[in-house]
Amino acid sequence: YKIVEIIEVDLQRWIKQEGAYNLTNYKVTIKNPKDEKTAKSQHERLIQETIKTQFENALLRRGLRENEVRIHREEQLLDGDRTDFIISYGFIGQILIEIKLTSNIEANATTTKGIEYKQKLIKYIEGTKSDYGIFLIFQIASEDKWDDLKPELLKLYNDDNRIKVLGLNCVE
Repeated sequence: YKIVEIIEVDLQRWIKQEGAYNLTNYKVTIKNPKDEKTAKSQHERLIQETIKTQFENALLRRGLRENEVRIHREEQLLDGDRTDFIISYGFIGQILIEIKLTSNIEANATTTKGIEYKQKLIKYIEGTKSDYGIFLIFQIASEDKWDDLKPELLKLYNDDNRIKVLGLNCVE
């Protein structure tokens, strides 16, 4: 519940008040139109790199000591796949966090890739021996709206109580 609260309160405040991830002004130069996927992955990587300290700081503000908070980025499974984050603190088990942009087809529950991603997320939870998983979706552009994706994603993940789907709108 602490991690969900951090996402819904702390990260949301950080995004709204400080303009974090307002990537509409952060442009990646694309020389080849085929490289558009690379540009989107650079945005996702920027989020991954900066969000770690936000989680750490928020957990410390909630009274946890530095030696109690463990956040691992890019944890590798035996098959070579990598997860975005594994967070553990105190006596709480591990929490997996997977981040996607709204423009990523795996964040769209009406596509085959989106439906298949659920099994991949379950595999990540089991492979990392995590107790819970959070599928965190970021909207960084005015198109591909989080509010449009949310109902179908919630419906798709509704039957697995280990997975919580959350989204943050970085545009409005």
